[in-house]
Amino acid sequence: MTTPVTGSTGTPGLPSEFGIGSATTNLGQTQSASQDQNTFLKLLVAQLQYQDPASPADPTAYISEMAQFTEVQSLQTIQSQQQQLLASNQLLAAEGMIGGQVTGTGDAGAAITGVVDGVTPTSDGAALTLSDGTTLPVSAVTKLVYGTTAPTTPTPTTPSDSTPPTTGTSTG
Repeated sequence: MTTPVTGSTGTPGLPSEFGIGSATTNLGQTQSASQDQNTFLKLLVAQLQYQDPASPADPTAYISEMAQFTEVQSLQTIQSQQQQLLASNQLLAAEGMIGGQVTGTGDAGAAITGVVDGVTPTSDGAALTLSDGTTLPVSAVTKLVYGTTAPTTPTPTTPSDSTPPTTGTSTG
């Protein structure tokens, strides 16, 4: 007869060395993938080691768990790559705004208007440096205007010499 092993964490079947209690892991937390994978493999080995030999777990369940873990890792990688792509696109868009007049919403909710003098990469993408020294995140820009000039009308061109045109008939 077997009795369940309870570690100091209170998790049945797992010793305290695995550090598992009632805490849950948030996918938004940044942990290295190798730590997550090592922890998962330690849990898998512990489940195999401490399972009841009279009623072993279904091997397809372990394969399913491995597939789910791999899928979560892939989704985290895709999310990270999309965030990098978004930051890169914002930086490129901000570079295109240099010289233009922007209007946006500041931190306090007030409208900020100024001419873009430069761009600074930030952890959130990019920030515009305006001519008065203030910064404005690209995501806060609501309007972009480039320099406007009055429309010009073409000036008629006149021939440089003052000889009358010839008509093709001669007198004589």
